[in-house]
Amino acid sequence: MHHFYHFTLSLFSVESYISYPYITEAEELQIFEKTNGNLAKYAKELTRIIFKDTLHLYFKDQHAETRQWVKGIIDFRFPTKNALDYKQKWKNAGAAINSNMQLAGASAEQSQGKAARSSTPSAAASSTPQPVTTRLTRSSRISL
Repeated sequence: MHHFYHFTLSLFSVESYISYPYITEAEELQIFEKTNGNLAKYAKELTRIIFKDTLHLYFKDQHAETRQWVKGIIDFRFPTKNALDYKQKWKNAGAAINSNMQLAGASAEQSQGKAARSSTPSAAASSTPQPVTTRLTRSSRISL
């Protein structure tokens, strides 16, 4: 009976992640298939798309509801058998997700370098700085 109860709880937690508020189900499935069951690649690619406007932030600093959704979908796709495996999974996933920050930094440096090389003094003087906006999406708490 205990196992049936546990299965029922697992079924409910799986059902709670059937909604795809941040990407489509087809996009998520494509990422999962493309990464061939590799947790680190899946986590990095998934969050690169979901957090595309805030890649410069650590995972822990991303919007809470979105982090919770990411955590849930990763737990669904990569279930663990015990607490030790769970801890190791999130150590690896967190490192992969946070490696997206390096991509964001490299992209920003490249675009700043190109802008500096291509701008003329008159163009630089006449251009006004554009405000930086970040896309905040609904999210949940998640801690690694």
